[in-house]
Amino acid sequence: MKKATRFTACALSAALVCQSALPAFAAEVTKHETVYVNLGADGTISKQTVSNWVHADKGLGNIQDRAQLADIVNLKTSEVPVDKNGFLQWSTQDRDVYYQGISQGQLPVTVEITYILDGKKVTAEEAAGKSGHLVMKLALTNHETRTATVDGKTRKIATPFVT
Repeated sequence: MKKATRFTACALSAALVCQSALPAFAAEVTKHETVYVNLGADGTISKQTVSNWVHADKGLGNIQDRAQLADIVNLKTSEVPVDKNGFLQWSTQDRDVYYQGISQGQLPVTVEITYILDGKKVTAEEAAGKSGHLVMKLALTNHETRTATVDGKTRKIATPFVT
């Protein structure tokens, strides 16, 4: 019985040691992406700027980063990526690259803007230059959905976004 207890204790200790080492072997490359959207007075998109931060624990020399952007600008260094079939290849041993570019991609969220001036619905052009109590309402529609089964029922679930 003592041998079984010792074996179990050793196995549990080994499992705890291995588990604490797992974060060191986790994914070596991370990417954080933020999309900034400039809207017209009616809610139409005038410009989409995508800002990225790519981090690799051992440098970015062999990392291929998928980015479908135009006018890419490195924000921190003079390093210029090479575009290889829709992937950016960074030739640097730096661990971090910060860059932005312009996107023409379809956004998962659309915006409708309505204006109410002194209790009357008006267009942006009609409200321009006027004084009074202006209420501006933004209606956001999330188009990024999927279906999932929850408690045996099929439901439509939307991906949450910060806007």
